[in-house]
Amino acid sequence: MNTLEIRDFEVLVENIKSCLLNFGIFKIEHVRKNKSSFLKMLTDGEIKLYERYLREKSRLEFLGGRVLLKQCLLRSINKDACRSVAFKDIDIKRGENGKPRLFIRDNEIDSVYFSISHKMDYIFCAVDYDSNIGIDVEKVDIKLIRLKSYYMTSKEEKIISGTIKVKDLLPAYYTMLWASKECLVKCLGQNLWQVLGNSELVEIRGKEYVLRYRLKDREIKVISNNFLYDGYVFSVIHGSEEKKKLVLH
Repeated sequence: MNTLEIRDFEVLVENIKSCLLNFGIFKIEHVRKNKSSFLKMLTDGEIKLYERYLREKSRLEFLGGRVLLKQCLLRSINKDACRSVAFKDIDIKRGENGKPRLFIRDNEIDSVYFSISHKMDYIFCAVDYDSNIGIDVEKVDIKLIRLKSYYMTSKEEKIISGTIKVKDLLPAYYTMLWASKECLVKCLGQNLWQVLGNSELVEIRGKEYVLRYRLKDREIKVISNNFLYDGYVFSVIHGSEEKKKLVLH
């Protein structure tokens, strides 16, 4: 029996709650069915960005990501009885470097950490007001075994082969490593090649991948939590910011 894979969506949600408090997951089909109502939640500027996408799948990913992010933000903001913010009060604009910028009622908010990921059937989003976060959703893909030399060291391969008990799960373990490094890209604000060159898996503890990352003056340990559901890996890194550096988990 494959005890790694989560069978029920509600169990997946409860597992992710162990490391993230404010997140959301949409299936692309849900966004397609609710497209007309979701579009009403976007600002005029966001509608223009939506219309720039030529492929319907890309439009749905953009739309679902925006609505999920706004839902997560509103979940926190509207807990304060003195504040009432609506979907259209929130505007996510693109900065010059392509990085999203968050505005609420035309005021830029730079004290919120958020991360969005999408892959094929799923859109995954998370928000935090205190700590860096990086999330990723990836379809388990056997091609990652053939491409392992691009993102995996021989030491990492040995760690995975020494951990795995069911051979059929090998693609899932490889996908978890790839997703973990994608999370690092988002959490640390580094590009993919920097992360691949400076990170290394040092241990697997159940759903946790423990990675070492080399900074200029030191090494840090980062823990990625990975959840396997419906043939997808949902990966989460939740760090802390202190003097704009990720501190030890």
